[in-house]
Amino acid sequence: MKVLYISSFLPKRNASQAGVNITYNIIRTLRENINCDVDLLCTLNSDEYGKDDSDIKIITEDQYYIEVSKKKKIVNIFKNILKPIIASVRFDKRVISLLEKIDKKYDYIIIDYTQNISYIDFLRKRFPTSKISIIEHDVSFLGLERRVNQAKFLKKALYKFEYKRLRKYELSQLKKFDRIYTLNEKDKNLISELKNVDILSPFINKWNFKYKEHDTFNIMYWGAMNRKENEIAVLNFVNDIWPSINKENVKFYIIGANPTKRIMDLQNDNIIVTGFVDDPSEYFSIIDLSIVPLTLGAGIKIKVLESLANGIPVLTTSIGAEGINYKDEFIVTDSFEEFADKINLLNENKEMRIYMSEKSLKLINHQFGFKGNEQILRKFIK
Repeated sequence: MKVLYISSFLPKRNASQAGVNITYNIIRTLRENINCDVDLLCTLNSDEYGKDDSDIKIITEDQYYIEVSKKKKIVNIFKNILKPIIASVRFDKRVISLLEKIDKKYDYIIIDYTQNISYIDFLRKRFPTSKISIIEHDVSFLGLERRVNQAKFLKKALYKFEYKRLRKYELSQLKKFDRIYTLNEKDKNLISELKNVDILSPFINKWNFKYKEHDTFNIMYWGAMNRKENEIAVLNFVNDIWPSINKENVKFYIIGANPTKRIMDLQNDNIIVTGFVDDPSEYFSIIDLSIVPLTLGAGIKIKVLESLANGIPVLTTSIGAEGINYKDEFIVTDSFEEFADKINLLNENKEMRIYMSEKSLKLINHQFGFKGNEQILRKFIK
């Protein structure tokens, strides 16, 4: 069976970005478990274009890459002004031209991310016999709705306008697919009016490491630090929660690629900004608590799942806990004051941390299994 996979980022093994990891492992499942010949088409940001693609070359047949620079994104937005911004920024005539030149027939086409949802109409005409599915890493209109709720004045009005047209557009486009995949039950429920929806389990990195004894109480924020929701979460934490924490023996590690200048400026004796780390286990082995104080974003949070899967206790907000069926495996609060109180409590209570660690591992083993994706994909790819 021949599959065309269209994505917005270069899939890589053990990538620092959760979505990139998920894409790589789905393609790997298609190739190694379902015996598909997969071609890859990527619309890449300039900082990714021309980078090492050896990982993905091993598990795909042909690769097609188109660079979408910041300038080109702006051009695309204006050329597709009637489409929501997220659906227009990568809707590029060069992709259409490339697809017209591909002299192949595909049994299946898989689109990654809402960013590529606008290609469905052309793909239907160009490959009329192909079955086409989409993987909604996030239901995008939910993330925009949260920006509406937090914005003020003119920005609030602009976000509200964009939210309304994105919700309408996203749902209308999704109806055109033969199959839709979300990464959690909550996202599936958001598009419950659509009937052809399945849930794929996200790929979760679990590193082999031994916990290292240390004298300090180490907390971390783990994620790609150039993403706005991560930057805001860390800044809110340092400004609104950190002052209420007993910092006598506390270290705060901000771990993740591409930290912004505002994040780098936070560094002091108690706050360590690592930037990209090649082997996260070096830090995970000394971490006592993973904090995820998110106030923006949509979909299931891989940073939460990876902390749980590696036995690290988690303290997060309701947004950080989204898509996970939990009881007492981790702590959830949207109060900055309670957030600080829980950190101080966990600092003093090692037994509680051990209990949470044990419960978190059981939750991951019970709810999340990437191997089950083969059966789910086989329902569509036959």
